[in-house]
Amino acid sequence: MQPVTKIVQSEEEREALLAAALPPAPPPAPEPEPEPPKKVPFYQDFFSKMAGRAAAKQGVSDGYGLKNRKGFRGGVNKPKPKPPKRTIWKPPPGWEPPSRPPPPPAPTVVSWYDAGKRL
Repeated sequence: MQPVTKIVQSEEEREALLAAALPPAPPPAPEPEPEPPKKVPFYQDFFSKMAGRAAAKQGVSDGYGLKNRKGFRGGVNKPKPKPPKRTIWKPPPGWEPPSRPPPPPAPTVVSWYDAGKRL
């Protein structure tokens, strides 16, 4: 940048020369991005679903909130999936059912009373 060497006669000329000597203005800063929507705490979302407000927000009208509400079906009362069908076990070829061991021999008399001895 060169220094201003021209003699100025008025205030307007001085301002015009100074404005011409200034560097160009920087471009405007980009606009900040909008903030993401705040997350609702989990308990507010939970209780709103339990109260049936979520269906009301979606445009589903169910009277007083008592019909078609699935919010209170947790725990014991909720529907459970059906168990798979049972299949009959087929033994592999060459399989035999287990056999019982022979019964133990009859116990021998050990007691003197049972042997018939008396005092």
